Amino acid sequence: DNKVSFHLSFVIDCIETFPNNRIEIYNRWGNIVYETKGYRNDWDGTSNGRAVLSQGDMLPVGTYYYVIDLGDGSEPRVGWLYINR
Repeated sequence: DNKVSFHLSFVIDCIETFPNNRIEIYNRWGNIVYETKGYRNDWDGTSNGRAVLSQGDMLPVGTYYYVIDLGDGSEPRVGWLYINR
């Protein structure tokens, strides 16, 4: 029974220079599936949202919308990411 495991992470360059940051990730229906304060490039594609999955469940392959608030008064950065396993 050969199984391949890998580590997925959502990496944001220089995020460590913004310790008051906040990250939110939404599914295509607008439900929040992951959120955290003080992000450290350590998200592995699991949910901590309350709307769709149990906490700790791996999110399904697909497109997700992210909001990055650096916590420095600047406009939040937004965009799309794709989870592929």
